This record gives sequence, C-alpha cells and structure tokens, in this order.
Amino acid sequence: MVSRTKLANEFPKDWEIRKLYEIGSTYSGLTNKNKEDFENGNSKFITYKNIYNNTFIDINELESVRINPGEKQNEVKYGDVFFTGSSETPDEVGISSVLLEDIKNVYLNSFCFGFRFNDINLTIPEFYGYYFRGPIFRREVYPLAQGSTRFNLSKSELIKLKIPIPPVPEQRKIAAILSSVDEAIEKTETIIEQTEKVKKGLMQQLLTKGIGHTKFKKTEIGEIPEEWDIKRLEELSDRIFVGIATSTTEHYCETGIPIIRNQNIKENFLDSNDMMFITEHFDMENRNKKLKPGDILTVRTGYPGTSCVVPDSFEGAQTFTTLVTRPKHSIIDAEFLCRYINSHIGKKYVLGGQVGGAQKNLNVSVMAKLPVPVPPMNEQKKIRDILISFENKILCEKHQLETLENLKKSLMQSLLTGKVRVKVDEDEVMSS
Repeated sequence: MVSRTKLANEFPKDWEIRKLYEIGSTYSGLTNKNKEDFENGNSKFITYKNIYNNTFIDINELESVRINPGEKQNEVKYGDVFFTGSSETPDEVGISSVLLEDIKNVYLNSFCFGFRFNDINLTIPEFYGYYFRGPIFRREVYPLAQGSTRFNLSKSELIKLKIPIPPVPEQRKIAAILSSVDEAIEKTETIIEQTEKVKKGLMQQLLTKGIGHTKFKKTEIGEIPEEWDIKRLEELSDRIFVGIATSTTEHYCETGIPIIRNQNIKENFLDSNDMMFITEHFDMENRNKKLKPGDILTVRTGYPGTSCVVPDSFEGAQTFTTLVTRPKHSIIDAEFLCRYINSHIGKKYVLGGQVGGAQKNLNVSVMAKLPVPVPPMNEQKKIRDILISFENKILCEKHQLETLENLKKSLMQSLLTGKVRVKVDEDEVMSS
C-alpha cells in the first residue's frame, strides 16, 4: 500500500487525505437467493456487469429480483458506491460505479459490495464515481485482489485505502467537466450506432435492389433487378489463390516486404497497424503470390469472409494464408465486390459453405462458387460511392470517439490528482 507521505505528495497540499473507513462504511450484497427469485422479481438488483460497464449505474439496465416481506437485505441509496468483489481477473476486481438515481427497491448482487459515505455533501458521489475508476485508486486496489483462478477483494482491506478529499467546489467542478466529456462520448457512440444501422439497411437494399429499378427477377440470392446478372466469383476473377501458407517466422525482419495477416484485414479496409515484414529473399521465393492494387483479401479462419481491397500503397506486398481474389476490373468493381462479400448475403454463403472442424477454414473452391450480383458498371460505382460515404462518416465519428476517450483519460489523470487545478467561481464556493 502507498504510504501516507507518498500518497499525500501526489495531491495538492490543501487536499485532505483520509482512509475510506473514516468517511463511510461497507455493506454486503444479496444473500440466500434462489434461482426463482431472479426470474419473477418485485425489485431490481445491480450486477457485476452493471458496475463494470458504467461509471454511474443505469437504472434501465437492471435485472429483477424478488425480495420477500420482512426479508433483511441491504437496500442501496443515492450516492452509494458499488465495488466488484469477485472476478476471473485481478484487473476487474474493485471496479466501481455509483448510484445517482434516488429510487427505492434496488439491491446489490452477492458478488459485489457497497460503500456508503457518511456525508455526501462533503464527499460528492459524482467526483468519486470517477476517482474510484481512476489510475491512482486502481493502482492501489490491484494488489488487494487475492486468488489464482478467481480473484476476490476483501471489504476490510479496501476500506483501509487512503483517498484524497478535495474542497467540495473542486469536487463538483471536476465531476462536471468529466461528465460533459462523457456526454460527448455517449452522443458520438449513438451517432456511430445509428449510422451503422442505416448503412446495414442500405447495403441490403442497394446490393440486391439497386438504384431506381421497378422490375425484378428471382435468383438463388433472392430478387434482383431484371437488368442484373448472377455470376460465380470465379467467372469474375482472373485468379483466386491462397497467400503464403508456409512458416514465415524465420523470415521476419524489421523492414522489408509487408506481409498482411488476418488482424490487418477489417471489413472494407486494411489496417496497417502492427504490420509485419519479411525478407526480400523470402518474398522472391513467393513472387507468384505478390499482391496487386485492387486484389481482394478474405480471412479464412477466425472471422472467415471478412474482406478488404488492397490499396495502391501495398502493391507488391504479401499475405499470410488469406484468400486473394483478383477481380476482372473490366466487369466488376473491386470495392463493390468487397462490400458484397462483407454483406449479410455474402457472409451467409461463405459461412454456410466453409469447411473444417472446430476451427472453420474457408477455401478457394468455396470462394470460387460464391454467387455475385453484377449490375452495370456505372451502377456498381454509384452503389460503391454511396456505401463509402457512410463508411467515411462512421470512420470520422470513430476518430472523434477515440479523441474524446483519450481526452477523458488525460483529464482523469490530471484533474483527479490535482496536477491541473480547476478554477472555481466565487458563487460556486458560496453555494457549497
């Protein structure tokens, strides 16, 4: 445990340092509950999952439990903090969240325990909702997790930990700043979720119904416009083959020829992070497998069917055990084809046609027989452009989300330790 002197040095001198047992007390979760009690309940209970996923408990996510008349259980209250007391990993033990809804008939799961402040006017729950999930407190909780296959946290040990108590106006201001970032994160996540839903529906519509068609015909993949054809992937490709399939371990090097692995292949884009390289000599031994821009890479194992197009910057790269489709660019647009393979229809065929045991393995013969709708080239490009515009919107929002999450992490590090002091207005001090 960090000594009082060392801990105090991590915070401003005017922030008081107290042990948890000096400012509150713990209580246990539910006891002696049967399976039936959780099926038809008259109350709500907070689970490990609710705590782990939320800084502040979302009442709408709670499950039900039956509390019988006269039963003595610890009902939770506004401002209580809940800790995960048991987990399969030490990292998850002692994760906390706070109840900010003042409602009745809510209880705590038996794998968790609660902490109740003596005075929530001096220890603002919103501030500690962030502090208890912050880096300094997590650093002190981690060594307390005891176990080998399952880790447990003792209430009596937890409440010996020391925490800072900033002036109340600072607690409020810090909590308000972090809360505003959380709101921005939540809004961005909502935008991403909604945009992905729209894109998914649009893919289904565009890849089977096209743009502006009124007459359709029945095919093995469902109804498609009368003007469209259905062709096998092998008819649309100059070549379908598997990338390097021999051991590459002894041929890796710091710089050289990029070799694309499964983890680099995402739906409709190539992720160049964590890229590996092979020697030029090994590349030459496998020169017949070198990639060209516009080739489509498809994952064979793990997440079979996930596909992306090889960009111009990866001309001449290699790939490890993935399927490579080289489209006939005069009749099929690579980006259109890639999105079809990644669509519900394409994945359904690929997953239904794959071979192998527990570890599924997509092969060339299955991929070659994939039925593909073929619109006129100008319509393929229009469909491609529409879908790419939605993907760019999603990528932009994901970048914004990453920026906000990094901002929150930085703010938690600086504000919750007092390394950066917040400015508190006079009226805020008076109101406290």
